[in-house]
Amino acid sequence: MRKWEQGEREIPEGVAAKLRGLVDDTHDEVERLIAHHRDHGGPVLVPRWESGIPSGPHQDKPLEWWRVVAGRVIDHRPGIDVEWC
Repeated sequence: MRKWEQGEREIPEGVAAKLRGLVDDTHDEVERLIAHHRDHGGPVLVPRWESGIPSGPHQDKPLEWWRVVAGRVIDHRPGIDVEWC
């Protein structure tokens, strides 16, 4: 990875596509949570335990990913309430 960042090697095509997918998934979930909050109010719910991960397109994401999503929601909407479930 360091060689990719330093430009010594190109990022393999499959890896680049997976990274782009991860970035897109993160963006989409942040936007979905913000829109849900805007339309319905209440706190943004973020899973604390694996049993709290909602079913859906991102149910395979680890808890760390959900924490990143929560952080980005807060960055985009300071003062928004986040509730860990």
